[in-house]
Amino acid sequence: MKYVELGKYVVIKTGKLDANASNENGFFPFFTCSNEPRRINTYAFEGEYVIVAGNGDLNVKYYNGKFNAYQRTYAIKPKDSIHGKYLYYFLEKYLVKLRELSIGGVIKYIKIGNLTQAKIPLPPLEQQKKIAVILDAADAYRQKTKELIAKYDELTQSLFLDMFGDPVITLKKIQFVKLSEVVNSNKIITYGIVQAGENLKNGVPYIRTGDIKNGKILTEKLQKTSPEIAKSYERSKCAVGDIVMSIRATVGTIAIVPSELDGVNLTQGTARISPDTNIIDRYFLYYCLKSKDVQLKIEKQTKGATFREITLGRLREIKIPLPSLISQTQFAERVQAIETQKAQAQDSLEKAEELFNSLLQRAFKGELV
Repeated sequence: MKYVELGKYVVIKTGKLDANASNENGFFPFFTCSNEPRRINTYAFEGEYVIVAGNGDLNVKYYNGKFNAYQRTYAIKPKDSIHGKYLYYFLEKYLVKLRELSIGGVIKYIKIGNLTQAKIPLPPLEQQKKIAVILDAADAYRQKTKELIAKYDELTQSLFLDMFGDPVITLKKIQFVKLSEVVNSNKIITYGIVQAGENLKNGVPYIRTGDIKNGKILTEKLQKTSPEIAKSYERSKCAVGDIVMSIRATVGTIAIVPSELDGVNLTQGTARISPDTNIIDRYFLYYCLKSKDVQLKIEKQTKGATFREITLGRLREIKIPLPSLISQTQFAERVQAIETQKAQAQDSLEKAEELFNSLLQRAFKGELV
């Protein structure tokens, strides 16, 4: 397969606007370096483009129509010999390389040369179209699965509103309390080990921020510290049913400690929340912490641009609703049924992502069509 320099087959321009030029009620998409586009009332580009965020969280988007762009965003227009969607999927795969090439201190960025000098395989146009059709189908499948998962989240939120009313304007008399008021008095909300040392095969497992995903703890990826270090951090030892939350980087992601991890410890980037079951149902607290309302409160108390963190003090002050224990249990039982379906959808999503990534790799090795 022939490889060519991308810059000879596309036209690349950058946006001219500051991010604060957006208008939430604008007529046109406004692409910045964020994952989701904003809105704006003016447009500077029209037609089929692939848009690459030039700094921060590098990402790639495809758009065909009128839009505007932030000054650190690259708008790439394919020439006649490159199919637009083929170009989009190539750059989706090339993101890994772009992140390696990015430079800078606090906020990483790429230069236009990182794009123009990229080597892209260039089969005949008809073959590019066939590749794009296959990848479109795989991408549509994973997007539909993501939408299904979002629907389950909406269903849980609707159930909460139906049982307890809107937590902001509710007319139902529900008490709101600090998170610190619903934990065991002898197990305060705390973080874990500051320096865990080397990973020991027969050591004590501990949970890092990256070990929490989709409401589960990835047990097969847990690292282990020495019994001596674990003992010195007895205060952050977790029991079955405790809730673990990421308080750095992916702030707000949570999971419940399963039976096979009884006695597990934490790192400095994760916190233990041990519910007092005389006051609050652990599953109600878990779903409450996952809710949009509480996640928004957590987000507002999270500080830092590149190094995001919520302090223990701010986390302990987060207000949560506290209806009757009977109502909590009823809610938790209903939500667990929804979560079972959602877990199946998440498994499907993982398979869809694996399929898409496999096809993406094969497509640009000349193995797909």
